[in-house]
Amino acid sequence: MFLSGLKEKSIARKIRKDVEKRSFSLSRKRISTVAILQDSETPFDAEQLKALADLLEVNVANITLLTYVPKVAKAQKDDPQLVTDKFVGWNGILKTKHLKKFAQTKFDLLVSFQDSDLLSLQAVVAGSQSQMKVGITEDNFGIYDLVIHTKTGEEAVFIKELNRYLRILKLSNNATV
Repeated sequence: MFLSGLKEKSIARKIRKDVEKRSFSLSRKRISTVAILQDSETPFDAEQLKALADLLEVNVANITLLTYVPKVAKAQKDDPQLVTDKFVGWNGILKTKHLKKFAQTKFDLLVSFQDSDLLSLQAVVAGSQSQMKVGITEDNFGIYDLVIHTKTGEEAVFIKELNRYLRILKLSNNATV
């Protein structure tokens, strides 16, 4: 119990360091790769995922999903689409190869579509090399470049608001949006 509290503090410290050293600058290049982090209890709706891909004019194959699960079975341990608290170690170190690869990938847009305070997902987002990071809830660390206040299950509202902000920022692929 005591050690888990210390581990959480070390992860939070690493998140703060990652946020402090990140410099955000808008790139006007076309969005071609997207990553979505989600909770297994409230996953992103498949139809809405297609709508998001259509909006961004991105092939669904270029959307990477990473799903948080509370516990992972041994057979699922090497599944590159799963993340659990055990995959993030002391000081926010990503333990698995697929998480390290995910964090090093320079996605054009990273969407954290989960409304719970999952420190392990926040560590993945903060450590990510993504160009733009979008979340749906405020966090204590300021890891997101854009926060769209919606709840999980409101994917259509999220997509509509994301479209609006991408147009304002002139980042939308779709010229007729």
